[in-house]
Amino acid sequence: MEYVNFDLWIQSEQGGCYKVTRPLSGTEECLCQDERWQRIQAGAKRLEEGETDGQFLKDFGSDLYECLLRGSIRDAFNEAFGDVRDEDDKALRIRLIIEPPEIAELPWELLYDSKRDRFLATWDKTSLTRYLKAPEAGRRLTVRPPIKVLVAIPEGSDLEVDVEEGIVREAFKELTGKGIVHLEFLKGRVTLTTVHNKLSDDNYHVFHFIGHGCFDNDEGYLRFNPDEGDGAQADEEDGRDELEKLGWLRADSFADLFAIHRSMKLVVLNSCQGAKVSATKPLAGLAPRLFGRDIPVVVAMQYPFYDDSAVIFSSQFYRKLCQGPERGLVDAAVTTARNLIRIKHRDDVDFATPVLFMHTPTGLIFDLKEDPAAAEASGTSGVSAIQTDVNSVGSAVIGGGVLRSLWRKVSDSLELLEEAPRLKALRRARGANVPALRREMREAKDAAVFHERKLELEEEQDELMMVEESLRRAAKVWTWLTWAALAVSLFIFASSFFGVFNLLGVDDWLQLKASAASRSARQAGPFGLDNIRIILADQNSKAGDFPDNTDRKNDRRYHAQLINALTDAGAKVVVLDLFPAGDSPWDSEFAEAVKRAVGKGTRAVVGVEGVKDTGEPDEPLPEKLQEVFRDSWGNYKVGISYELAGVELTSGNGLSGIHTVIRYVELAKRIDAAPAQTYPRGAVPIAPSLMLQAVRQFDAAGGGQPPSAFFYPEEKRVRLLGPDGHVLREIPVADEELSFMLTAAGPEDIGAIRYTYQQILERLGDAAFMRQVFQGKLVLVGYGVDEDRHYVSGVRQMYGAEIHANVISNIFKQVHAQKLPGRYNFLIILLMTLLGFLLQTRRGHRLRYGVRVEALRRVVKIPVALFVVVLLYFLAIYALYSQTFYVVDMSYHVVALFLAYWLAGLLRKYRKNPLKEFDLVEAA
Repeated sequence: MEYVNFDLWIQSEQGGCYKVTRPLSGTEECLCQDERWQRIQAGAKRLEEGETDGQFLKDFGSDLYECLLRGSIRDAFNEAFGDVRDEDDKALRIRLIIEPPEIAELPWELLYDSKRDRFLATWDKTSLTRYLKAPEAGRRLTVRPPIKVLVAIPEGSDLEVDVEEGIVREAFKELTGKGIVHLEFLKGRVTLTTVHNKLSDDNYHVFHFIGHGCFDNDEGYLRFNPDEGDGAQADEEDGRDELEKLGWLRADSFADLFAIHRSMKLVVLNSCQGAKVSATKPLAGLAPRLFGRDIPVVVAMQYPFYDDSAVIFSSQFYRKLCQGPERGLVDAAVTTARNLIRIKHRDDVDFATPVLFMHTPTGLIFDLKEDPAAAEASGTSGVSAIQTDVNSVGSAVIGGGVLRSLWRKVSDSLELLEEAPRLKALRRARGANVPALRREMREAKDAAVFHERKLELEEEQDELMMVEESLRRAAKVWTWLTWAALAVSLFIFASSFFGVFNLLGVDDWLQLKASAASRSARQAGPFGLDNIRIILADQNSKAGDFPDNTDRKNDRRYHAQLINALTDAGAKVVVLDLFPAGDSPWDSEFAEAVKRAVGKGTRAVVGVEGVKDTGEPDEPLPEKLQEVFRDSWGNYKVGISYELAGVELTSGNGLSGIHTVIRYVELAKRIDAAPAQTYPRGAVPIAPSLMLQAVRQFDAAGGGQPPSAFFYPEEKRVRLLGPDGHVLREIPVADEELSFMLTAAGPEDIGAIRYTYQQILERLGDAAFMRQVFQGKLVLVGYGVDEDRHYVSGVRQMYGAEIHANVISNIFKQVHAQKLPGRYNFLIILLMTLLGFLLQTRRGHRLRYGVRVEALRRVVKIPVALFVVVLLYFLAIYALYSQTFYVVDMSYHVVALFLAYWLAGLLRKYRKNPLKEFDLVEAA
């Protein structure tokens, strides 16, 4: 966490006003002294007596907040808070610099922002400290594990030493088990001399006192055990008050214990009134006295602190202080501990009992390095001891020298990025140490001291250079993450380009659902899917000798009967989705049925298999059928093609094994060797597909000549022209190959009513039924056989007649799909990828809604912000589909969002618990 300092200086009373000032800014207000101030005075006494509840704490804290943050001070606070509010790695450090003793003794740790419903001291966005600005001695920040903690528990009449020791050991259990902390205890008879000797034996980093404290005559005391002979000499001694004679150690004497121990970073006083300061005498108290001995940080208690809260505070405080990306940042550790106490003891003042006194401007009290011996033994190197464990586990999982090296590089880089805020604080702290050490060198009167400070200065300068290099590397990691986001976008874009997800029909399903939801109103028109009827000959069902699976030519007898019946029923167009190859004994009867149909206003269309460049069928129709189908045949071998990497792929009868949401159907074939004649300007003659021929004949149904069909390459349009040359219909195509684009549909999506040929044969004589079903309809007749089944998506197949019905319907309803251009598709994927990362690295990931899933026996937390983005995306798609014919590969956009969100979440998990992800694999 990178802290931004927000200093508030409360000055001594002048003219009835305690000025609250922001140093260097000129912002100034008076601490209010209205009825709220009276409530604060009364509430402070109630707190001393321990009579609290949750609402009282909020009311008291709110009064403190309103009295301190007023007018321009509040505006400055809101502005400063706004700068860090949405930054996940930034927080506001509120530093209270309090001159008047009577104001300093108030429990400012209870400051409560009622609008944000937060106690500022428990919120990770606002740490709260008591700050004493003074020249700081150059203390070495580098600490190599373990951190040495000396715990003093003097025996007393009501203090169970073994119980207190057990509490401390339990609090440090995790850290001592990892070798991060080394605990030593002074217990039983703990005197001034034993503490002094122990501190002289080793370089301790933390002194933790558990015992009794008191405040008497404007001075703080700690209860130690008296040295041997102290009581007998008490009457002889001068300059010692009564408490000292009984073994109580004055604040200044206690502070003198640390005067020559430069390794000491932190003193924790778990004693009554350890944080209390004089109400009349400035800087009188245990914590201020320690500042005079250059102790960077003191944590002391301003109210009685009971065992359960003490365990929570110690375990959480030291855990946060000694490991993780924010190790060494004392205000982050105190805030974390306060927050958990507040959660568990909402009606007690315990969370505000620990008071943080800071002498260091950065809040960073040490730079915990990796143990080089451990790193050498494991064969790894990293920025922390924890990283060594991660690397070893990762190596065991993925194996191999190259992958192991890559894993180490990635994991080190990710942790370095997480530690960037700490490194910034470390840079400031080391930067302040350099001039302090230079000053001490100049002031040194002893050559040995001078030489020692010189060595420290050289080491500090080297460390500062290493921190600068680490920050430069962290900046490179940010660049790497940006490229990673781009790589994710490219991966998803490539997947959309090749239609990978549609192998399971995902794209088709989404497109169909989106189209159904947004296009129904716009596509309503005179010709709908209910105007189409499909009749399929079932290969597994026989009606007499139909179908003749050995020779299809014999089926023309039934085709003739069907055309006659459909003509009598008033069908507009009968489309025979088949090629009548070879002569048949029934051709004359078949031809007569077609002539009769045309005479009664029913058009008949037949399919051919392939077209020559001259515009003639590859194989001519049987002689007796050529005249009746002279201008009403269409190429049915157009199939479905798919675009892969800009290349149109076909196989077999024109169908590919690659499936995308866009289907391309050849609407017609250019006649490149057409006989010389006059065509409309810009037009190219074409041989129509069976589908386009069905549309031509439908437009001509009821009499008259069918419109002429031409292709206009410049406009990429097929136009149907009336006899006078006016445009009857325009059909957009995608390219020079006259590919008509439509979205993939399944048989259940066509909506046309289907019958089997066998069903209709049994009811040809039922005139009422035939009129009810087929009057005014376009009827597509085909074979429901396996060889005429074609994939239209990765998982669905349709018969040829069903595909033709889909295309004809789209033409009549003027629904022509347009694929979203690749550059726009990529931009959307990139945007969704960046949003996924953003929702994890900003505060959006914290807004979650818990849902109890009984099958899992756990509460699943749903990221609300993520699903809000998805909802907004689908609303945008709905708006696009309701206004345009663009087709969007939605699945890739959504996957890009969720994949980026998941990847960013892994980074967050990795930071919080680097070993958790591999426990299962390692156990296996």
